[in-house]
Amino acid sequence: MDYLKCHLSYDYEELIEELHEELADGELEHEDVIQILRDDKAIFENYYPIVEWFFEHDLEVIFILEDEDTCTNEFDQAKEHKRVEKELEQYLKIKPFLTQITVKDALKEMEYMDRIIK
Repeated sequence: MDYLKCHLSYDYEELIEELHEELADGELEHEDVIQILRDDKAIFENYYPIVEWFFEHDLEVIFILEDEDTCTNEFDQAKEHKRVEKELEQYLKIKPFLTQITVKDALKEMEYMDRIIK
């Protein structure tokens, strides 16, 4: 494949911004371990881009379940319970495909690749 003739486009701005917000809010530190999901299709010389990130497993599950506790009436609680169950189910389905990385290393990779690919 001739990479000079291809226009590769992968935008990490949103993921980078999310991680910086979590750092600013004190939810994450640079040395904390997070989970990342990579695309199953390689781009740019066998590079598999990060498509999503999650907190460390136990913390991710707690955050998903905590959302349910914020509802005040029964209807909202039932609706939120279904949403939380679905979100937890989706997370558990992709869990086997997640890998661990420090926040610092994830940001370093995404910021570097974001400059190369744009």
